[in-house]
Amino acid sequence: MIEYENLCYLDLQKTATTSISQFLFHYVDERQTVHGGHSSPRHGHDTTKFHFISIREPSALYRSLYLYTCGSRRGLYTYLEAIGRGGILKPTSENFHAWLDFMLDPEQVGRVQHKVNKLGVIKYCGWLTGLMLLISTVQPKKGFKPVPAKSREELRRYFDRERLFRYYVRIEHLAQDLFAVMTADENKVKLSPPLTDLEDLRSRIPKRNVSKKVGTVHTDPIPSDLMERIRDREWLIYEVFGYGETPDGGPPLVASAGRSHKSALRSA
Repeated sequence: MIEYENLCYLDLQKTATTSISQFLFHYVDERQTVHGGHSSPRHGHDTTKFHFISIREPSALYRSLYLYTCGSRRGLYTYLEAIGRGGILKPTSENFHAWLDFMLDPEQVGRVQHKVNKLGVIKYCGWLTGLMLLISTVQPKKGFKPVPAKSREELRRYFDRERLFRYYVRIEHLAQDLFAVMTADENKVKLSPPLTDLEDLRSRIPKRNVSKKVGTVHTDPIPSDLMERIRDREWLIYEVFGYGETPDGGPPLVASAGRSHKSALRSA
């Protein structure tokens, strides 16, 4: 989470977070109050500020997360090494697909000692959705754990009620969506110099942290059975952000009013 006086960016891992956070750092003319990469909002967080999140089509996000894991030497990497599965972290398409098989199995990935599993919802959603829940609700480990989510519908209702963001930036349309977010009437953040148009914003976005292509991991298609499992496990992301309708997702400002400032994202 990266927070300013009037704005809060919920930075989901591997969704152009470096480029977006650097844009904010250089052009937001306000005091930065919090800089905690991919962190959860804490108790007392000001929910009235303008919040937005960055997002990415789940299969592409899994590819990027896999390559990150291969080189991280911590977290998922150390767990897979400990259980004798470290061999799948040598980046090839075959190993990527084996890693996906592991990540999409709630029983296997549910054993990982990670804050995603502390939410207690891995039965009803995938790992990427868990990461999103962690950064988009206040004190998620305390909020989700007592929720008697006995179905996906109950999880969706809780998420719609508790999520902090209305606006979002798709990595597939980074400049367009970020421009829409920065110029939204609800967004009172101060930029210096002020934005003039889309091309002005596009020229200010730094190009950094681009994943290096490794072998065929970036280019080989994901087998259809694994794609079906991704769509099934990450159903919430596909529904909320429109990726179920198009690979580029749905426009972020097609929104409907909700019960509060944490209103619904898109018309169902």
